[in-house]
Amino acid sequence: MNKSLQIIQHKINAIQTGMLRFKEKDDQVSLQVKATAGSEYCFECITEEDVRGLRNKQVRLVQKHKDDYIYVTGKVDTVIKNKKTIISIVILKACWFVRRCEGATTWLQEQQVYEKNPVSLRMAS
Repeated sequence: MNKSLQIIQHKINAIQTGMLRFKEKDDQVSLQVKATAGSEYCFECITEEDVRGLRNKQVRLVQKHKDDYIYVTGKVDTVIKNKKTIISIVILKACWFVRRCEGATTWLQEQQVYEKNPVSLRMAS
């Protein structure tokens, strides 16, 4: 498994809570979820909400804890509804940022990035 992804998944487990965001028709939907890293390239989100039609939809997980920010883009693999809804998501891209500041200036510094299939750019001739 990719080392950057392992580090980001460890952060997902440490932070646990976050917002799962996706588009439904023309609306932006945000769900409060509990996130846990699953198998190698997946993570699960658990929510009280009843969500339908998420399979194969692109979603984003946003987590914040103190100065740590996690941003994950993925594609919903499965949705299981029991007492709670469990959404299994395949990770396409994951980033971990840390907020830094110097004086009155604040910025996000990239710590780790994982991308499933990075796009390679070719030079124009």
